[in-house]
Amino acid sequence: MLYLTIQMKKKKSARKIHFDAPKHIPIITSVLVIILSATLFFFAKGYTIDFSNRALKKTGVITVNSKPITTEIYIDNEMIGKTNKSKAVDIGTHNVMIKKEKYHTWQKDVRVLPETSTIITPWLLLQKPERSTVWESKSTYANHWVNEEQSIALILLQETDGTYTLWRYKLQTSMLDFFDKPTKIWTTPTKDFEISLSPNGNLALLNLLDPETNTKNIYFFNTATQFTIQTLQKLDLTRDREYQTEWAKDNKHLLLISSQDILSYNINSQLTYSILQKEVETEYIWDTDKNSNFYILKDLSKNDDEVYTYSIEKYGLDGTGEAYLINNISLQKDEKYIQYFRENPFNYIPFTNSVISTQTVGRIVDFQVNSDIAGVFIRTTTASYWYDILSRTYMMVNPYPSEILAFSKNNRHFLFDSMNSLNTYTFRKYSENPIEKTGTSPFPNAKKENNVKWIDNSTYFSYTKENTLHIVEKDGDNDISLIPMDNILFYNIEAGKNSITLFEKDTEGNFIVNQLRVQ
Repeated sequence: MLYLTIQMKKKKSARKIHFDAPKHIPIITSVLVIILSATLFFFAKGYTIDFSNRALKKTGVITVNSKPITTEIYIDNEMIGKTNKSKAVDIGTHNVMIKKEKYHTWQKDVRVLPETSTIITPWLLLQKPERSTVWESKSTYANHWVNEEQSIALILLQETDGTYTLWRYKLQTSMLDFFDKPTKIWTTPTKDFEISLSPNGNLALLNLLDPETNTKNIYFFNTATQFTIQTLQKLDLTRDREYQTEWAKDNKHLLLISSQDILSYNINSQLTYSILQKEVETEYIWDTDKNSNFYILKDLSKNDDEVYTYSIEKYGLDGTGEAYLINNISLQKDEKYIQYFRENPFNYIPFTNSVISTQTVGRIVDFQVNSDIAGVFIRTTTASYWYDILSRTYMMVNPYPSEILAFSKNNRHFLFDSMNSLNTYTFRKYSENPIEKTGTSPFPNAKKENNVKWIDNSTYFSYTKENTLHIVEKDGDNDISLIPMDNILFYNIEAGKNSITLFEKDTEGNFIVNQLRVQ
């Protein structure tokens, strides 16, 4: 009986269990969705699965956008493909190398943060740049002038008959510019004159000596139009004092500066305005902007005060619209306050200014307004500062006296010189570059005398050193010695960064415009 019971139980247990799949599909689907969602969430947060250690590992991404494209990418000596490309990597520092046949190799240690994509934009240069002649003059070089924006050049040549010709050449051309050769705008019997180009190069002042009266006459001319002296507009300076002339940044006004006053001359209306009446034994510091404004520093300090007090006032270049750009700037007279920042690291954090501020120190000796980015660079006897007009806050640039040299093309950085050392200051970092920080970084590759220029992409410099043209990243990496500068009078890197315009002299002294293809 017991044996029969056991056998019956075995038969029951051996019965096949039936699984009702349709009934369980919703449950299975929900589980898969949860697993997939969790996986995507962790991947989006920069995690990958480390199968060997059975764990989740946090990562970041390196994105390479090179110029030219289709270059080989190596990360930590492993080729991962060709540009443009992104690759998930472990957080930390990785060596990135970009290679292409006939080009200089680009190499850099790149720091990668978790949950972010570090974008790098290598610019590869040909090992042997290709030179071609754009224009050959057959005339002897005499002189040349280039505007502040480096977009227009005027070239003076001596012809075989002894006369001189003035030529205009557009350095930065667009698709609508069908003629890329110099055009002649003036013929003159003498080379004894001075030219001052407006910031954008469209207008110029011609300072010419009249041989009959032995006096200097000043004329305006449009650099895109042929002219003779008889057709030019003469600037009337027949006043009771001697004036120096200086272009305002708006390209519309000329400043007439004497020991007693500053006048503004509107080129279009030919009207003169009184901007400032000077006082005896008073130092004046001023600036202009692209919006036809004139700025003047006013010293409000008193001898028994513990701080220097200033304001920066704003006027229209037509003499109207008085207003404050900064109504009160307080700076400590005691230099012991700046010593702390020289001896200790400090953060580049915006701060407000008052009479008790210990970060702002020294007497103001210069300032520069940049209306494009709504900021003011302020230089004192002990330090330099950046003032943001919109937020009305300051940041210390450098705890030593500094001279600003040039803003970057994208208006996010500027180059400055301090104690014979060059530095870059970033006041508006790229949101897509998590590594870039606000503040000052050294540029050790060159000095002020090496003619350092921003390149159009604002991440590279060019400079000349030991008679050689260099291209280098703004942090000093990937410094390429490009070409010798023998017989090169001037160079300009075009906006697309594919070629360099060269003004050169041949062995006979004749002027030539050459183009150097670097990519």
